[in-house]
Amino acid sequence: MPISPTTGVESPVLEEVERWLVVRSSQASDWPVHQLLTAKHATGARISVVLPALNEEETVGAIVTTIREDLMEAAPLVDELLVVDSGSIDRTAENAAAAGAKVLHRDEILPAIPSVPGKGEVLWRSLAATTGDLVCFVDADLKEFASTVVSGVLGPLL
Repeated sequence: MPISPTTGVESPVLEEVERWLVVRSSQASDWPVHQLLTAKHATGARISVVLPALNEEETVGAIVTTIREDLMEAAPLVDELLVVDSGSIDRTAENAAAAGAKVLHRDEILPAIPSVPGKGEVLWRSLAATTGDLVCFVDADLKEFASTVVSGVLGPLL
């Protein structure tokens, strides 16, 4: 087994793969929001965050609130926050709207195309409903959500 050039420990990963990963990997802490705002303004990009959701009444409101407060109000990084409901039978849509998200049911987006239940359906349909140049998808069932989930994804894109 080769020795990792970065850790000095045996690793099943080929050296060239590990070097590639080191150069092309990052963490959310590598992307401070002020740096992302500068990059956003330089590119003129609009940013949309989409939460595909199905029966996520317990978590969706807190996620929406965190994104809205941290990345829309405190720092204007996110321009649009959309929850696409995939047919919830609980209060997912109501909780998301109360927390400040725009909420659409999957069947409202491209209604002439019959829908097929599933997460993939919600993901591709949401692209027709957003206005952003960059779209960040966030799961609506995360229990310990932090806005760094969004900034960590957007950093390399910006």
